[in-house]
Amino acid sequence: MKFGGDAAGIFAWPQEPTDWALRTMQFLLMADMMAMRGDGPDWANDCEILTAKVTKTEAPPDYPLD
Repeated sequence: MKFGGDAAGIFAWPQEPTDWALRTMQFLLMADMMAMRGDGPDWANDCEILTAKVTKTEAPPDYPLD
C-alpha cells in the first residue's frame, strides 16, 4: 500500500446519491486528494475505497451543481 487517506466533500445533490452518482462523487474526491498530494488525479483509477458515508447537510457545497 502506498498510503491511506481520508477525503470528504460537500456536494449539491437533490437526493441521497446512489449507483453512478455516488461512484462519481467518490472518484472526484479521490482524484482531488491524489492531485493535492502531488501524485496527479490519474492515480484515483488505482485506488480502492474501503468505506463511504453519505450524510445530509445544509452546509454550503464544495462541489455545486452549476
